[in-house]
Amino acid sequence: MNKPAMLAAFAVLLFAGSFDPAAAFVSRNDKPPAGDCRALAARHGAENLWFGRYSGFLYQGNKAREIPFANQGCFASEAACRRWQNENMTFTRGGSLRYTSCQAGVSSRYL
Repeated sequence: MNKPAMLAAFAVLLFAGSFDPAAAFVSRNDKPPAGDCRALAARHGAENLWFGRYSGFLYQGNKAREIPFANQGCFASEAACRRWQNENMTFTRGGSLRYTSCQAGVSSRYL
């Protein structure tokens, strides 16, 4: 193998181990989308909405560590809120779960 090819192969191996797609995912803030509480309350009424919260950790497998992760938002139905909870669990790649809830009605502080 010639020297430039060997250096290129070494560079690929070096950077392949340091790239973490989970960190790139979090830095772009691509959390599972949640509804805008103000917009949904104007359409459906705050008392008819469901408010979801999720708190846990995003697991980074190749670095064997977890990054704090939180998400919240409003939903038109309980089913939509529960689906969103499951999307957050999938997004965190098996990281620890601290707290999650879906509650009927939305407090005025989130509007």
